[in-house]
Amino acid sequence: MKKIITVNGNEDLNNMLRKFNDIEVKERDIFYKEGVLDFLEKDSDLDIIILSEELFGDELFDYLKNISIYKISIYIITNKKHYMEEFESFSDIKLFNTEEDIIDDLENSNYSLNKSNNCLLKNTKRVMSIIGSYGVGKTIFCSLLGKTLAKTNKVLLVNFDIFSNNLKYLFDIKKQITSYSIESLITKSSKNLYILNGIKYIFNETNKINTYKVKELLDQLKNSFDYIVIDTSSEISLKYIKTIFPNCDYNIFLIESNSLEIKKAKELLEIYVMDFNLDLNKTGIFINKYNIDSIDTNIIKQIFKDIKVLGKVNYTPKINSYINTYTKNNIKVDDIVNFKKYLKGEIKNR
Repeated sequence: MKKIITVNGNEDLNNMLRKFNDIEVKERDIFYKEGVLDFLEKDSDLDIIILSEELFGDELFDYLKNISIYKISIYIITNKKHYMEEFESFSDIKLFNTEEDIIDDLENSNYSLNKSNNCLLKNTKRVMSIIGSYGVGKTIFCSLLGKTLAKTNKVLLVNFDIFSNNLKYLFDIKKQITSYSIESLITKSSKNLYILNGIKYIFNETNKINTYKVKELLDQLKNSFDYIVIDTSSEISLKYIKTIFPNCDYNIFLIESNSLEIKKAKELLEIYVMDFNLDLNKTGIFINKYNIDSIDTNIIKQIFKDIKVLGKVNYTPKINSYINTYTKNNIKVDDIVNFKKYLKGEIKNR
């Protein structure tokens, strides 16, 4: 149950929010800016505050600093041109043009992927690969999808990016490798979620990787797991990537919705199809890091007309900070630690 208040200047949005079964609107709309801090002093047990920039004017950022102390997600309705970088000092802010955009976001929960697309949860798609260009967010997406599937299924995440330890880092895998057997390379993260890290120890100079051997491996793993989600490398010079696509029931192509990233995605997709024999009938697109500046989803569907667009995952500065741990100076270590605990099931997501 999400607990929400609005600071919007009218009651219309509240009336729309009350139609949700999983949302509690805790107060009538607060129609003056000072009222939000007065309310928080009395009751800060909230998940989301929705506010109109028009109501706050030039004092918006001063109020955001005071509100962010309470570690509550902030949704801002704005008709001004903003860039998400302006808000990177705050942990969890989203920008929207209209009230209807907020309703759409709440109907398509972006953090846990619970409502992302039911086709991913059908047992016919037991082995899935997450593919896309460098930095698009494959490992985070893979982790969150795995956690969602693990609510009702036994799930294995496979790190097939042999030169990266991203899954190992995210899940804090510290156990020493004592043998090269598959069993010894699998770590239990939480009740139904497991991680296979160390593919390079299974396939090596004496046991060279090929499509048939990858099929054997996945067939063996399918005996123990309901779903297998593979985190891949975007490095096209690694020809072993060719062995993954034919052995997957489905491929999720992750893209970002801006002109530069779309150009990169189209070029990468062409290589996957021409050189790696990617089957577009077994491939769907997810738009990652979607925000107020992103190209409209309908335009994306026209650009990638041969592939089904499954949905979008909205940008949040908090999740982006996990991805850029070593490249940003304003990262809160507690946020990173808490995200790792969330993935391992040690804490619940707010």
